[in-house]
Amino acid sequence: MVSALDSRAARIALAGRCTLAGTRMLDGGTHAWGGEVSWYPPGGRCRACGLGPAERAVQDDPWSCAAPDPAAEVGASAPVSALVGAWLADFAVRLLLGLSVPDAPLRVDAAGFAMPLSGTPLRALADPDCPLHERLPADVPVLPLDHEATVADLLDHVGVHEEPLSWAGFSRPVRRRAAVRAVTTRLRSAPASARLSALGVAPREVLPVARRDGSGLRYVELAAAGRERRGIPGDLTEARRATTEGVR
Repeated sequence: MVSALDSRAARIALAGRCTLAGTRMLDGGTHAWGGEVSWYPPGGRCRACGLGPAERAVQDDPWSCAAPDPAAEVGASAPVSALVGAWLADFAVRLLLGLSVPDAPLRVDAAGFAMPLSGTPLRALADPDCPLHERLPADVPVLPLDHEATVADLLDHVGVHEEPLSWAGFSRPVRRRAAVRAVTTRLRSAPASARLSALGVAPREVLPVARRDGSGLRYVELAAAGRERRGIPGDLTEARRATTEGVR
């Protein structure tokens, strides 16, 4: 997975998806006068390792181009973005060719100096307390419906005390004629007739299902479009691969 996101919240969310699916992540991002490229192999440190709960909860998504937040950070300069983008592309090509890339982050600061970060490689610094290192179980059930099914169809396959969730939030009005729309990931909040695809659910997606008694999550996978898949032995690699389709 190649990440080219500048929002910290979006990068952390993508890191969680990658660790869940056991997918390698090549991450690049910029800030006002600098940026970095980092390589996160499976089983090692992720983008959120070393961050506290408050740092992982930071919401820095853009609010509006028409009404910019004066307290928000300044966008990256074009030359820095070009440099970080070139590094990211170079690393991606090397990985596709089976070649190695630096274990330590490569950072640039146009206001100071540019150099690779020295120290212990990231893969050796996995944080055992990081909450984003959950992995999908090997026995995720495949439902007999695809991403074109309705919310009502999905609810027929979960318990009454379970809350199926989407990975991408979708909007719903707080009240009639409300100027601000609430964003939620709870699929029960959507109209029963809404199609999952219209709510941002990808083909063959693996959806989390929360238990309202607080006992944790389980996962369900949607079938391939137009077919009812029952889980074929030896097909688990393809099933796990579906978890990354919603963020490509």
